[in-house]
Amino acid sequence: MTTAATMSIRQPTATLIGGFHLVPTLDLKPVMYEKAEQIMPWNEANHEVYINSEQGSF
Repeated sequence: MTTAATMSIRQPTATLIGGFHLVPTLDLKPVMYEKAEQIMPWNEANHEVYINSEQGSF
């Protein structure tokens, strides 16, 4: 059975990425590149999805 809740999970309109403030400074650049590679397919699959990356304060 398809409900509005399961449809929104399958087709998100927005996503929030966080936790970068927990990454050690020396590892930050490689982690950011790795996460960007993981996020790009989301945008390719749905060009209208809003992606917010909460970077914190460095």
